[in-house]
Amino acid sequence: MCPLTIHALLHVADSIRATGPVWAAWEFPMERFCGTLLPALKNRRYPYASLSHYAVDIAQLYQIELLYDMQQELSLRPQSVSHLAEYKSDAYPKAVLRPPHRVSEISLAMHTKIAQSLATRFDTTMAVARRIVPRNLSQWGKVQRVDGGDLMHAADIVSATENTRDATYVRYQLLVDRNARNTRVQPQFTPKNFYGQLRNIFVLNIPSSRELRTSAPSTLLLAAIQTVKTKQAKDISIAFYKEENKAGPIEVVDLAAIQCLVGRVYDTQRKWWGFIDRSGPLAQAAFIDEQ
Repeated sequence: MCPLTIHALLHVADSIRATGPVWAAWEFPMERFCGTLLPALKNRRYPYASLSHYAVDIAQLYQIELLYDMQQELSLRPQSVSHLAEYKSDAYPKAVLRPPHRVSEISLAMHTKIAQSLATRFDTTMAVARRIVPRNLSQWGKVQRVDGGDLMHAADIVSATENTRDATYVRYQLLVDRNARNTRVQPQFTPKNFYGQLRNIFVLNIPSSRELRTSAPSTLLLAAIQTVKTKQAKDISIAFYKEENKAGPIEVVDLAAIQCLVGRVYDTQRKWWGFIDRSGPLAQAAFIDEQ
């Protein structure tokens, strides 16, 4: 008797020739799909017929979900019972904040970073922005995309363990002025991708203010990200960074700017870390003019 996992070792060399390096052949999508097929094995006499019918039913339900926007009503996953320990905002329909959660005093440096973000967002002075930001803020350790998306961890709140993967590095997208170096030319903003480590998630309540030109109270979800200075490899289409460029400055951005969770792999020959982004071109930030 030769178990499948032992037999697969005989084909490692062939698989590397066919698919490339081991780190490039990610098996998680197939493993997850195999997990969805387990509920179909109800009939021991006709297991393959059960699998075939189940696969067809899942495909049909998925099409109905997309056509009629019924993802929640037709979901076969058990509903979470921890809704009381999460936070949702109508202004951020694609994100759910999850514990650990705390309300504590932030550092003076972080207070300044958040105030700078508000000053840029509302086109106001730092003095006004500092008065708006309290020293005690609601902080969350995890954020998840709705409908079973990525679960991202904030490194300052969620303790890392050796037996778990690092779920703190993200890709985020900001508008960058292409004419920033030429003040005589009108600004031309274009989206640009950045990578960094998610450090903290803040919930900030903005009051109605004449100085901010806000007519009604609102809530902002802000993410503190430790930036990473990346470069683009010439022979492979991934962003990478050197170990000495890992700890960049902290940047506070709107939570909606975060696109997805990214993985990292270390190249022992080139001595750099490469970002593995599996989201593709479909994950793009939506920049809305609030005026």
